[in-house]
Amino acid sequence: MFADDSLGQPIGAHAPASTATPHYYLFPSSQTVDECSVYCLWPEEKYLIEKYFHPGRRVADLACGMGRTTLRLHELGFTVAASDISAALIEAARSRFPYLDFKVGSFTSVDAPDTSFDNVLISANAIDFAYPLTQRIVALREAARILKPGGTFLYSAHNLKAFLPYSPRYWRRPLWKLRHTLRAFRAVAPTLPDPYEDNNWGLYATPEEIIRHTEQAGFHFLEMRGMQMSGSRWLNGLTSIYIHYAFRRL
Repeated sequence: MFADDSLGQPIGAHAPASTATPHYYLFPSSQTVDECSVYCLWPEEKYLIEKYFHPGRRVADLACGMGRTTLRLHELGFTVAASDISAALIEAARSRFPYLDFKVGSFTSVDAPDTSFDNVLISANAIDFAYPLTQRIVALREAARILKPGGTFLYSAHNLKAFLPYSPRYWRRPLWKLRHTLRAFRAVAPTLPDPYEDNNWGLYATPEEIIRHTEQAGFHFLEMRGMQMSGSRWLNGLTSIYIHYAFRRL
């Protein structure tokens, strides 16, 4: 959905969500977006963080962008280490929050020892910008590597079923949507340029595939939250544009 961790063009196999950072994330005053709408947790994030993260524990905030979730996690009492592949976004985050721990880094190669975090978060559907599929799997395994056994991994991802005719995504572009409906019947597929955005590329997958790949990386699926805070796998799989997932490290 929102690309608050993206700047520049794809580099190599790993293209971070920072590839399409809207101008207002770097210069909020230039658009009708206030900072409260940028530096906040999405409802699904808030629900899952309150349920599975415990204040005082260490959290790795990967693909953090300008620190939207980093700031809120810090304010909630977590010890947060944040990273993003975009040096420009990290510089902006450091200038705004010099008291927080930001560094440049990729979620496919995290600069942290094994089992060094209690929780890992990849927000804003950033995982979709690790492609091809082998890179997504690398990112999932990195999350497992740095998590302690029993630790919680939260992340969100676009739902490939958003291309189905009755999904709310792209409803204002019915002909565009109809031309690409067959993509929704795949398990995994690279996206096409979004008709609403200048650059919205990445790797979409069905919820079943997302859960399967994550469990193969060493996790146990806990729950999901989709649009309207639904926890139904059936309903989310058919209608949610993006879904937030919670997993526990085995």
